[in-house]
Amino acid sequence: VIGGRDSGGRRALFDVLVSVKSLGWVRGSTDVLEQDGRRITSDMVEVFVLDDDVQNRLKRSSSLIAVGLASQEGDRTAETARAGKRAATTAKWIKLATQIERPLYTLNLGQYQKPCSDCESQGTSWQRPLILIGVTRTDDDVDLREALMDAFVRAKNLPSPESYSSFSLEVL
Repeated sequence: VIGGRDSGGRRALFDVLVSVKSLGWVRGSTDVLEQDGRRITSDMVEVFVLDDDVQNRLKRSSSLIAVGLASQEGDRTAETARAGKRAATTAKWIKLATQIERPLYTLNLGQYQKPCSDCESQGTSWQRPLILIGVTRTDDDVDLREALMDAFVRAKNLPSPESYSSFSLEVL
C-alpha cells in the first residue's frame, strides 16, 4: 500500500499489485500475457493471474485502476495507444474477476522512454508488467490523478512517471 497527496494536500491510499518479474505483456500484444515463456490468453487470466488472493485484495478497494504501459521499442504514438489498449484489456479482466460494481479507471503510462544504465540489459519485458491498483482510502474531493502520481513518484519499486511518456487517468 502506498499513499500520495494531491496539490491541495488531500490524501489517497493505493494497494498496488505488480506482476512478478516473469509475468508481463507479450511484446506487441494488447490481450496476451506471458510468464516464463508460456502465453496466457484472456480466457486463462482469471486462473493464472487473477487468483483468489488478487481478487480478494481488489474487492476490498473502493475503486480500481487498470494500468497499461509499453516498452521502449517502436513509435511513441503507436506504443502509447498500445498502452491504452492494455489498460482497457486489464480493466475488462478486473471487472470480470471482481464482479462487483465500483468505479473503474484506466491509467495509461504510455511508452517507456528513459534510458537506464542500472536496469536489466536482457530484453525489455520488465518495462511492461501487469499492474493493478485498488484505491483503498481517499480524502473527500481528492484529485485522484495527482495523488496517484505523487504516490508513484515516492515509491521506489514502481515505474517512475518520468520514465514513461504519459500519465493519463480516465474513468470508465
